[in-house]
Amino acid sequence: MKTTKHLNKTKSTLSSLYKGLFMMALAFTLASCSSDDDDNGGTPTPEPEAKGTVNLNLTHVWGPSGSNSPELQLNTELTHPGTGDTLTLTMYKYYVSNVKLKKDGGGEWVEPESYRIADAQDNALVTLNIGDVPAGNYTGMKFTIGVDAERNTSGAQEGALSPVNGMFWDWNTGYIFIKVEGESPHQTGHSPSFAYHIGGFEGDNNAIRTVDFDFGSTMTITNNGTSNVNMYVNAARIWHGGLKIEDLGHIHMPGARAVQIADNFQFAFMLDGIN
Repeated sequence: MKTTKHLNKTKSTLSSLYKGLFMMALAFTLASCSSDDDDNGGTPTPEPEAKGTVNLNLTHVWGPSGSNSPELQLNTELTHPGTGDTLTLTMYKYYVSNVKLKKDGGGEWVEPESYRIADAQDNALVTLNIGDVPAGNYTGMKFTIGVDAERNTSGAQEGALSPVNGMFWDWNTGYIFIKVEGESPHQTGHSPSFAYHIGGFEGDNNAIRTVDFDFGSTMTITNNGTSNVNMYVNAARIWHGGLKIEDLGHIHMPGARAVQIADNFQFAFMLDGIN
């Protein structure tokens, strides 16, 4: 009897031990599975990169004085402050591409697939939204007026580069970078209309221009936040340097006059501040 009791006690002890080991193994297995689920197979899931938005606000004005100049109005008679010519603009649009933000401390953030058309048809203020900007501090901006040479020769494209936007000549000549149309009594010929379709990306006819400026302070991009770069665009700058409407007529191909207008328009942009 004593031996039987001893065996029963030993069996009970072993049973308790086995149950304890089983429960420990089960807990470890569940914890491991949970960890695998949380860590995507043992690899920690990276936190999403913090990104924000920059609005490039372009207010088109008629004259060189920024906030002291009247806003541009299409289909309204205007007088050029330099030449004295009277004219009515019916179209004023251009490409803004290859946006870059200068990082505080050096380097640049380059926006991928960066092509937009700024069109003053409906409003003097045109806002271009630049999304997915990495959070951080930035001290300036660059962008191109026009379309880079590579995309000028890449065939049919989509979005802002689609031919349906009316800003494309052909595969050889490429894109129209700046498109200004209107009427003026100073226009020579049988019709008062004028049209400047400015493009060209090769050699002496290269009309691609870059606007490059510093903010004067630091712009901080926060996660899901929105910052603003505010600029005035002097629409009258097309006729800078004494260019008169009667001298220009119609420009529909790359050439010396197109290059001169591209040079003028490069300096139409004036920073009004950031916020």
